[in-house]
Amino acid sequence: IRDAVLLAYEDCQRAIVEPQWKLIRYPLINYTQLFDLSADPYELHNLADIPEYADRAAQRARRGGAQPR
Repeated sequence: IRDAVLLAYEDCQRAIVEPQWKLIRYPLINYTQLFDLSADPYELHNLADIPEYADRAAQRARRGGAQPR
């Protein structure tokens, strides 16, 4: 069983989905979305720009090969 799913769409989107977290990177426009799926299952609150979640977003970006350029 895998603990994460990595997704990619051409050069414009990368994502890593884990049981609790989902990170989506749009490298062409340098935009990141981070969702806590257990607290926000409908993905309404992007946590990527909140300083207390910066490390969590960076860890997932490195793991998923979606780090900012």
